[in-house]
Amino acid sequence: MKKSAKEYLNLAVGIRNGSTAFLRSEQVEMRNMVSAIRGDKHLTRDGRIAKEKEMKGKKGADFLAKLLNRKQQHDANLTKAIKVAEKTLKAKVKKPAQDEIDEFNRNFRNVKMEILLSNRPDQAEKRLKEFISEKVTDSYYAELVSQDFTEIIGSIVSAAGPQAPVFKARLFDQYQSLQNDFASDEVKEAREVKEMAEAYLNGGMFGGFIAEQAANDAFGNEVGFYLNKPEEFFAIEKNIEHKPADFVDPELAEEARYQTAYQNINQNWGN
Repeated sequence: MKKSAKEYLNLAVGIRNGSTAFLRSEQVEMRNMVSAIRGDKHLTRDGRIAKEKEMKGKKGADFLAKLLNRKQQHDANLTKAIKVAEKTLKAKVKKPAQDEIDEFNRNFRNVKMEILLSNRPDQAEKRLKEFISEKVTDSYYAELVSQDFTEIIGSIVSAAGPQAPVFKARLFDQYQSLQNDFASDEVKEAREVKEMAEAYLNGGMFGGFIAEQAANDAFGNEVGFYLNKPEEFFAIEKNIEHKPADFVDPELAEEARYQTAYQNINQNWGN
């Protein structure tokens, strides 16, 4: 990868932030075409309706084809951001000796079981804090606990009843401390970039009803439904012929070739 995780994330954010302007531009172009059709005196009323419907279908598929390529570029940059961030985290977080890790995991499993079985949220919270204070001595162990923190928080908060918001706020502070107390600035940035990239990768580029309605108004009721999932539109048999060539990211393709070659070498040596 030739850029930093943050640079890849920013490239994806640029595509993401330009989505509304892209939709608006396509919408204006479609409106102008519809206006021209409706003003065509050489067509009958039925002819204008038929031509408008045909044009909307064609332009709608064309719009989704462009959108698919934008989404593929967006997702490729997020994938690279995650990969680079993970490499940074792996390189910067020093792994302790395996016997120490095994002992930590045994202790952590016991504490998690105590917390999950407890019906006293105050005692469960206290036990968690004691474990973190006594056993979490570096960023590697902090990361191990962080990975299971959602499950732990859920158990404590669900037993807290009306006090759930209070416990949730305190436990969130504990999570933030766990994330930051042992981490360098480089690790903090890598973790933040990874979390943001994963969230964007799992979410659509368009948010809310307004964008969906705008797409439907411009191209027909079907298009808005596929606004955040254009790949599904082109998976339908009747639309396959309109599917554009997939965007192939050269850096990810190069990495895939390298991994394939590496696996082949290992298999040959293994034989």
